[in-house]
Amino acid sequence: MITPEQIRKQKSDIEIFSYYLSPYTKGRVLRKGEKILSPLREEKNPSFNIYEVKGRWYFKDFGGEQGDVIKLVMILFNLNFPQALTKIYQDFNLTD
Repeated sequence: MITPEQIRKQKSDIEIFSYYLSPYTKGRVLRKGEKILSPLREEKNPSFNIYEVKGRWYFKDFGGEQGDVIKLVMILFNLNFPQALTKIYQDFNLTD
């Protein structure tokens, strides 16, 4: 079974956020505190951002969702936790 630690040894949270949020940021890296239109729902005013706490990155959507990059993948692709880990692992071609 894939673990978050296995993924984080090879890819940082910000790299993973940038990959999955690139359609919403037009390919540029999302900066801490910068708001974008939510990838989770329709909105007219940007309210989705990422932030860092003690070296870990999280997202907050003012529609109510918040969490780490794994939770974002779970929500974006309607996956459970192990499926989200597998998706990240495969999308980045990670190895053991």
